[in-house]
Amino acid sequence: MTPFLAGDAVKNYPALANYPPFLWQSAGVAYNNKIYGVPVCRSPVGNALMFQRQLADPVSRQLPKSADDFKQLLKDLTSPQAGVFGFGSSPAAALGMDSGDLFPQIFGAPNNWKLDSSGALIKDFETEEFKAALAYARDLFASGLFHPNSLGYQGRDLTNDFVSGKFVFINFSWNFDTVWRGSIVLNPSARVGVAAPFSAGGTSQPIYYLASANFGTSVLKKADPARIQEILAIYNYLASPFGTEEALFLAYGLEGQDYTWDDHGNPVPTPGGFNNAYVPWRWMAQPPHAQYSPVQTVEYAQVTHAAEQQMLSVGVTDPTLTLYAPSDGKLGPAARQAMRDGLTAIVSGRDPMSNFDQLLADWRKSAGDAIRAELTSALAASNP
Repeated sequence: MTPFLAGDAVKNYPALANYPPFLWQSAGVAYNNKIYGVPVCRSPVGNALMFQRQLADPVSRQLPKSADDFKQLLKDLTSPQAGVFGFGSSPAAALGMDSGDLFPQIFGAPNNWKLDSSGALIKDFETEEFKAALAYARDLFASGLFHPNSLGYQGRDLTNDFVSGKFVFINFSWNFDTVWRGSIVLNPSARVGVAAPFSAGGTSQPIYYLASANFGTSVLKKADPARIQEILAIYNYLASPFGTEEALFLAYGLEGQDYTWDDHGNPVPTPGGFNNAYVPWRWMAQPPHAQYSPVQTVEYAQVTHAAEQQMLSVGVTDPTLTLYAPSDGKLGPAARQAMRDGLTAIVSGRDPMSNFDQLLADWRKSAGDAIRAELTSALAASNP
């Protein structure tokens, strides 16, 4: 796709040209400095540490600045008698210990991979920071600060319990409108806040794990240039930015038939309208993500903007983001799941901390070393 989308060529498709530059460098789009598809835009903000403000205030007016602060805050907020706990997570996130999740971030582990001073790739699992994070998460669990359903949460159960106020803090994907709106629908006085990144010791600069910002990639099969240009023109229409007539139509359909307007100028879908219909072609391309909620719109914008500024200001990127390792697709999923299961067992106390060394050795043998070798070769090829 490089001849059609690189440099000035992308100006033929103004909505695609509106994509931020980092998106064209995200996973699944660019490899070895060539463009292979059209990305589906999302924010580089991946996960966020969110909390129910109405449950946390006034305690949370001093939000955590260190790991010790966070533990004490969770203690102050946990009341099993009232059915409220400090933190909620799930096995899918290895109880906050998965790559890119909260506890490795607090302790300064790499964002998936890092390059050491010699140029060698080091996985997050292989660092002392990761092991320190694991011990910390295990201590929080042993202290009764996780919601007891954390070992069984699946799908939407985790966010549903957060929205309904069964625990105060969650580290979850930055789909903020869902939890913001859902919380207020259940409790009009509810408000979701976002904690700024903090470091374990509270003195060093915190980090925040930036995501790839790409939800998926549309890849075109080989065809004559005219056909490629025709399809790209369709993608350009689907990528019409927020606020345009095209984007309104693509999201809500026809005024009067599929939506009406509320008193504040927000579109309101009609029952059975287009907004509630699943039409997969809408996701072949998407515009740059805009934070918008029809519920308490101004306050929502203020909260999300401030939170994103805080997270982006200390963001770190995975250095392997645009590199391809065949073994990652073949062997990686099973190896990551085994690691995730093992980490969950350690955090929850089912397995001892000493099991981690064997978990790491198994990961290296089953997939990690092969992935590292391929990423190293790809990195060398991309920096001749």
